[in-house]
Amino acid sequence: MNSKTAIILFARTPAAEAALKPLFSKTNSNNRHLFSGLNCHALSVAAGSGLPVFNFDESRQTGKDFGQKIANAFREVFNNGFNKVIAIGNDCPSLTTALLLNAANALSKNGAVIGPDNRGGVYLLGLTKKAFMKQSLECLAWQSPRLFNELVLLLNEKHLSFHTLTSFHDLNNTSDLYLTRYTLPKNHPIALLVQELLYKKLPDSGII
Repeated sequence: MNSKTAIILFARTPAAEAALKPLFSKTNSNNRHLFSGLNCHALSVAAGSGLPVFNFDESRQTGKDFGQKIANAFREVFNNGFNKVIAIGNDCPSLTTALLLNAANALSKNGAVIGPDNRGGVYLLGLTKKAFMKQSLECLAWQSPRLFNELVLLLNEKHLSFHTLTSFHDLNNTSDLYLTRYTLPKNHPIALLVQELLYKKLPDSGII
């Protein structure tokens, strides 16, 4: 069922993420440690699905803006022979392998699958090759609270069926760091990492 399904991990390297999203405003070392942990967790979750994983960090992303970059990533993977592609980022630690497999199964029955976040954006977007519309995808309000609604509107306009996953919190600002203590299990690796970074400074060992 999933032999022609692939996963895109669309996330910058820890050093680049730390420079652009300084959640720990005064400790760059902590920012790099955090994003290193988030990247490793997302990659582990994706790899656990058994599906091929394509890692698109800033060295592989092409385009002038986020919309072009993610649309180009979808196109590249589709051009590699896959019929269904699921894109995730690194900022939703609640994402699990089981949820990814549910998304893959949903794509066998729908043109798209969407994982909405708590701000109106999305933490996951899956598309079949038939539902992939590069120009329309580029023009969506990426990285804004309008994204989920615009995706739904686009899919409805094109008469494409879609499946919506459970909504989750993501990590985009400093307050989200504290929220992880309530939204994640206490033994979750990202919850443990955030707890350590919040209350214990790690030595700055250079760029990860």
